[in-house]
Amino acid sequence: MPRQNPWYRGPVSDHFDGARFFNPGEPDTDRGLSDIVRWRRSAPNNPWPKHVEIAPVVPEPHVEGLTVTMVGHATVLIQIAGINLLGSRHESVFYVRLE
Repeated sequence: MPRQNPWYRGPVSDHFDGARFFNPGEPDTDRGLSDIVRWRRSAPNNPWPKHVEIAPVVPEPHVEGLTVTMVGHATVLIQIAGINLLGSRHESVFYVRLE
């Protein structure tokens, strides 16, 4: 039996062996410290940009077709057939505004 996972306690399944999550049929993705050091030494030095231009968008109040607007990194505004849906994966809820 594999060692216990300190962050998750759940039943053993086809994707969880009691300690680790994995993709069945895929190669093992375990890496050690030497793999990380080798990767960092061979990775190109791509510095972060000092500034990234962003064009803010103000969505229309009503859309007859379909429009999806990113509100934040995990929130989207989905507008379809005059209905506005605001969804957040953190809340696992969609807020609907009908007018």
